[in-house]
Amino acid sequence: MKIFLTGLTGIFLFAQATGQSIDATMARYIYTDSTYTLFPEGEITILNSLPKGGSLAPDGSQYRDSQGRQFAFANFWTQVQNHTPKIMELHIDFQETTFPIFKTPGSFLQLLIPYDLVNLDQLDLFNYGLEDIQNKFDQNNHQPVRQQYRLFPGEIVTFFVATLSYNAAGTPRAQMILKGNSLFYEVNFAPHGGGLIPCGGIFTLE
Repeated sequence: MKIFLTGLTGIFLFAQATGQSIDATMARYIYTDSTYTLFPEGEITILNSLPKGGSLAPDGSQYRDSQGRQFAFANFWTQVQNHTPKIMELHIDFQETTFPIFKTPGSFLQLLIPYDLVNLDQLDLFNYGLEDIQNKFDQNNHQPVRQQYRLFPGEIVTFFVATLSYNAAGTPRAQMILKGNSLFYEVNFAPHGGGLIPCGGIFTLE
């Protein structure tokens, strides 16, 4: 199965065809597995992973921004499965660049959705196989996160959601959820709390 992608925001990234089951390797990394009915004849399933991270690379390197601030890193992935007979467009749009969702004063969250899609054969790798993380954040810092994916009937897309937290290291959990047609990203870093962030929607192409 091929994945077609582009490096230009605003042009759709196309998904993989479905057909693989959740094997034992994939299952042990899943945090939530939710199915939503969008039509009487079809559903959308969203899988969210447990985190990997703690450092950007196996050498223990940490992310520092241009001001010298050090961040805690955690990497997640989300998979969206189109079980409807419709062509679906997944619009991800985090309209802010930082999210002060934690209880600690002065703390905040930053997010990045890289153009690299997840290779499901590399889930056992460090940070699920995501590399060059420092440069990815440096190049996209202070820019709203926007991505679009088009899913034909029976297709999936699996993408990374990389997170940086400032003054809020802890036990991270995150999930993308669907309410109606609206998407939200729920993040919690125990014991610092978290919040629910609006992040786009899923829409039908007639």
